[in-house]
Amino acid sequence: MDTMIRAAIGYGFRAIGFSEHSYAPLQSSYCMPPEKTDDYFREIREARERYKGKIRVFGGFELDKDSELPDDRPDYIIASVHELMCGDINYPVDWSESIQRELAEVKYGGDMFSVWQEYYGEVVRHVERSRPDIIGHFDLITKYSLVDESDPGYMELAAGAAVRCMETCDTFELNTGAIARHLRTVPYPADFILRKIKEKGGRVIITSDCHFPDRMTCWFSEAEDYLGALGFRQDPHADLNEKVKDIEIWY
Repeated sequence: MDTMIRAAIGYGFRAIGFSEHSYAPLQSSYCMPPEKTDDYFREIREARERYKGKIRVFGGFELDKDSELPDDRPDYIIASVHELMCGDINYPVDWSESIQRELAEVKYGGDMFSVWQEYYGEVVRHVERSRPDIIGHFDLITKYSLVDESDPGYMELAAGAAVRCMETCDTFELNTGAIARHLRTVPYPADFILRKIKEKGGRVIITSDCHFPDRMTCWFSEAEDYLGALGFRQDPHADLNEKVKDIEIWY
C-alpha cells in the first residue's frame, strides 16, 4: 500500500482507493482469502492515519458475482463479472481468447452471441444483488476482440444491460487497464455504451485498474478529452456515497 500511496502523492492525487478482489469460492487464485479481510482493512485504516493531510485513502472491494456480500460495507463496492460457468467448470472470460472460444464451443456449440447474452445477464443480476457504488469494466467480454461491437444485436444487448443496471447503480468506471496492458486502444465501456449512460443520466469515474504504480495514470489525460467529446461534464466534488465524497466524477 505504501508504494501505491507514495506514487499517487507523486502524481498529485487528492485520494486513492484500494479495490482488492473479495473472496469468491471458485476464484481463489486472485481473490483475497477470507482470513485476510480483517488484515486488509486494518492496513487501510493505518495507511489512512499515516498519510493524513497528504492524501485520502479509501478501502473498497471489487465484488464478483459469486462473492459473498460483506457484513460491514466498505468505503465502496465495485461490481464486476470476470467468469462464467459451464457445469462445475469456471471460465475466466478475461483470461485469454482461447478460454472465451472454448466456453462458446462447450456450452453453446460455438455460438458467441449466447456467451454475450449470458455475460450481460450475469452483470445485471450481480448489480441488482450487490447494489454497488460502481459498475466495473462493464463490457469486459470484449477484451480479446471476439465481439463485433458494431453488430446491431450486440449493441442492443449491451446498451440494454447498461440501462437495466442503472436502475440500481448509476455510476460506471471508465477503465483504462486494458490500455495499460496493450490489449486495447480505448477504455471500457465502448463509446456507444457511454452515450447511452449519458443519455439516461448516468455517471462515470475514471479508474486505471492499474495493479502497478507506473500505470496509475494510464490514459487519464486522454480520458478527459474522450468523455468531453461524448458530452460528459466534470464534477470534481461529487459524492460516490456517504463515505466517499469530493471525488472527480463525470456526468
